[in-house]
Amino acid sequence: DRMEIEEDEEPMWYVLNCVAGLEIDLLRMCRQRCEGMEDIEKFVVPMVTTTRSHGANRMVKDTKVRYQGYVFAKLRLCPETYEAIQGLDLCRSWMGTVNQKGHKKLPPAPVALNEDEIENFGLEELEAEEPEEPDGDED
Repeated sequence: DRMEIEEDEEPMWYVLNCVAGLEIDLLRMCRQRCEGMEDIEKFVVPMVTTTRSHGANRMVKDTKVRYQGYVFAKLRLCPETYEAIQGLDLCRSWMGTVNQKGHKKLPPAPVALNEDEIENFGLEELEAEEPEEPDGDED
């Protein structure tokens, strides 16, 4: 019995929840699992880099995950994309989910971020900088 997912017209931002500290692992798993899926635009883990002094003359750069326990995904939600990601061991849940009325057994349906949330998380700035592997086949 497949879940009734309302398919998006175009890619939207979603938030995946994982164990804090495993964001990059989930990011890699998502990229691997969803490679070549046309409904997936990108997966990102926003990072923040701080510089602190370490002794008199040494500066140390720290790069940390900005939102611990979260991986952001820009994708067109459909049963294929949902099941591919939901099936990953590290993906605990999709944030902002809605429980389907009358379905006790079905997993909750993910809800996309709205424009304010996208702005607050700073996701639009991440559109430009693709970490790691660029895929290069933009149409």
